Amino acid sequence: MQLTSDRLMHLLDRLHAGVVAIDKDNKIVLFNELAGEMLNQDPKSRIGTSILLCHPERAEPGVLKMIDQMKTGELKEYEGWVNFAGRVLYEYIYPLHDEDFIAKNKKAHHFLLLDVKKTNSKISISIDTWALSRHLHKLFLIDEITITKSI
Repeated sequence: MQLTSDRLMHLLDRLHAGVVAIDKDNKIVLFNELAGEMLNQDPKSRIGTSILLCHPERAEPGVLKMIDQMKTGELKEYEGWVNFAGRVLYEYIYPLHDEDFIAKNKKAHHFLLLDVKKTNSKISISIDTWALSRHLHKLFLIDEITITKSI
């Protein structure tokens, strides 16, 4: 299935998960509607801005350290509870690197589609990894995984 960037944004905006993706310069390249609702920010105005604007100023050193650790591979992933402006949110952060996807030796943007389903006894998270080639203007499904945890 070939997926256009408009169709992808339509899908991302209907997920029950906030999705934010950044580039190598920590600038936002993807910010779906639910992320905007959760963070009380306008998704369209966030594209091209610093990821640090999603966090309070006091958290910036820790956020930058975590991003650097993910870029070097020292930190493989992060998940945990955060308090954002009085709202308690559960974050899943998984880095994708350019070397994870090469399309005819061209660079690509990477992002995840997340779908979270919760019952009384378990939570399931389905993660689809996609790459958008900057030069080929096509989307490619790289990987699909589902994680289930008892709660």
